[in-house]
Amino acid sequence: PATPAPSSPGGIAGDNEGVKGGIVPLSAGAEVGVSAYELGARLRREEKKRLDFEGKTILAPLTTVGNLPFRRLCKTLGCDVTYGEMAMASKIVEGNSGEWALFRRHKSEDMFGIQIAGAFADNIAQCGELFERECSADFFDLNCGCPIDQVTSKGMGAELLDHTRRLREIVTVASRSTSLPMTVKIRVGHYEDEERRNAHKLIPELAAWGASAVTLHGRSRQQRYNRLSNWGYISQ
Repeated sequence: PATPAPSSPGGIAGDNEGVKGGIVPLSAGAEVGVSAYELGARLRREEKKRLDFEGKTILAPLTTVGNLPFRRLCKTLGCDVTYGEMAMASKIVEGNSGEWALFRRHKSEDMFGIQIAGAFADNIAQCGELFERECSADFFDLNCGCPIDQVTSKGMGAELLDHTRRLREIVTVASRSTSLPMTVKIRVGHYEDEERRNAHKLIPELAAWGASAVTLHGRSRQQRYNRLSNWGYISQ
């Protein structure tokens, strides 16, 4: 077991290996007032760590289900890559202990990712810096697929599929704020009809902006969780 983290605002103590120490809400006071593009310009793309998902079984992030005991069970059944439950970027930088508890990693999780939802580039970039410094994660993932109104009404999740300019800024800045690879989860688009699906156009753009990998959910935002995923579109 890891040594319990020291007591501090937002810090987590426990018998886990996911958090290295106390949590600092912001990476540094000097970051306040720094533009998003200046914040993200530090790290060259060739300095990024590389991900290898080839031939691996991946356990998708599962809110309210994918906790540490569940992930440990999945590891015994042959899962190779695991994610923590989705956390909110704004609460992470505030040092919310409930959000940071989602990043606990068991020693059996040999490839572990953190998934977050957020609407602003500087906020998500600060998360990336914190993950690299405070957590033992191999990568972090931006959720652009959650269709729940409580999330989309704040400009997060699947709402970003309709705001590609903001999404470009988020991925460009956040992917360069840390050496941790940044991945992105998306849906086929906002609407169900074939003419307005845009994932096939968005995926190469995400790669150009700095995403190391993309996960595609085969439903639209409008479908939410109804009906089968469109595996034909995924295969294309």
